[in-house]
Amino acid sequence: MYRGVKAMIIKINWKAMVLSGIFLSVLILNLLNYPFLGDDYVYAFMWQGKDIFTPLPEGARRIQSFSDIFQSLYSHYFTWGGRMVAHFFVMLFMWVGKFWFDIANSFMVVLLLLEMQWIAHEGRITMDIRAGHVALAFFCLWAFNFDWCHTIIWLSGACNYLWASVLLLLFLLPYVRHYFMNGNVNYKSWLTPVMFLLGLAAGDTNENTICWIGLSGLFYLWKCYKNRTLKPWMIAGFMGLSIGYGLLILSPGNFVRLADDYRDSFTIHVTLIWLSFLIQSLLWFYLIKAYQWSRKRNVSRLEKRKYFHLAFWMTVLAVLFILIMLPSPAFYPRSTFPNIIFVITAVMIVMRLSYLCDGRIIERKLVKVGYGIAILYFCFTYGMTAYNYYGFHQYMGQVIREAEAMRGNRDILVIRYRPNQEDWSFKTGFHGIYTEFWEDEGNWRNVAFAKYYEIAGIRIELK
Repeated sequence: MYRGVKAMIIKINWKAMVLSGIFLSVLILNLLNYPFLGDDYVYAFMWQGKDIFTPLPEGARRIQSFSDIFQSLYSHYFTWGGRMVAHFFVMLFMWVGKFWFDIANSFMVVLLLLEMQWIAHEGRITMDIRAGHVALAFFCLWAFNFDWCHTIIWLSGACNYLWASVLLLLFLLPYVRHYFMNGNVNYKSWLTPVMFLLGLAAGDTNENTICWIGLSGLFYLWKCYKNRTLKPWMIAGFMGLSIGYGLLILSPGNFVRLADDYRDSFTIHVTLIWLSFLIQSLLWFYLIKAYQWSRKRNVSRLEKRKYFHLAFWMTVLAVLFILIMLPSPAFYPRSTFPNIIFVITAVMIVMRLSYLCDGRIIERKLVKVGYGIAILYFCFTYGMTAYNYYGFHQYMGQVIREAEAMRGNRDILVIRYRPNQEDWSFKTGFHGIYTEFWEDEGNWRNVAFAKYYEIAGIRIELK
């Protein structure tokens, strides 16, 4: 009995150590960053009813209450975009302070990784998970995310991508549980209104993801109806998702943005998609090896096949998430974030199956070598990233101190130095950050920063 208790304590400690380590790792990087120039500072003010690239007017007022947030969101919906949930959090944290965002955002990364494990564990919300799998999921998020900085660290970007993904996976959990249990789940009646609200929030998150989830979800509901396993909460969740997505897509602000003259070339879109899959190539290799392993092991029992079916669904959606960006007017690397989240989750599902089958998809020696390389890669790139962020923290901290010293003077702050120009891309594993002020003090980024610190203006002027 003593040995059993001791083993349980060790197991719990490993989980706590891994989760705490992930939380602290992300928190450190968040704390090393001030709000980014541009969007973050703009969303600290009442929305002006114009596009984000229009400099804030003279009478721009800081958000100071929830009433201000909702008033700004209303204007934002009709003049810029329909992502109400994401921008609610952006405005909230720019109001209450970035420190609270840093803590909440670090927790969101941990929650996202737990949700991946819960989906892999048949939709069960449980802590009976393997610490190694959680650590591996975090490494995949670190190593294969096309744009770590703008989806995890940047306040506006994290609320639009990281937080949106947390909402989406949370919404999917009851459906995954229903799928694995063949419909034999009995949730409390309160889940019905909760799923409607959760669906409403999840539907309003991301344009290139919800359409595919909704279409495949409609097919699943129809199948459940035929099998007489359809539950009221499933219908409520789908209705909420549909309404939320409808509000997102039909936002008048979207049409304002489409009228913008800015367009990416088709070649850039194809290149970004190719690079995305190239970065993820090891994950796709693992999934292909897993399929070959299943054929050799003859994993044919219905209960086991469900894992592969779910993993296949997630990988197909991951591909569709990114392919739908081809006709989009603009395509940013951060738009691939939902894609990598679903690919990593599919990998976690397959790993869960191999664990249940007591099998190995990759040879033990190769796994040990891979773990060693992964640890070295993470330690080096994380150290370089933290050093890079520290340099910008020093730079922006100095600028902010100068701006605060001039607060109310109505003078123009002239920056005569810039951060280290060294290319940190490869040293940080593409996790680095670089941002600076523009020479034109009328640039919308410069104006937002100047308004925030109540100075007449700011510009960079180098010899």
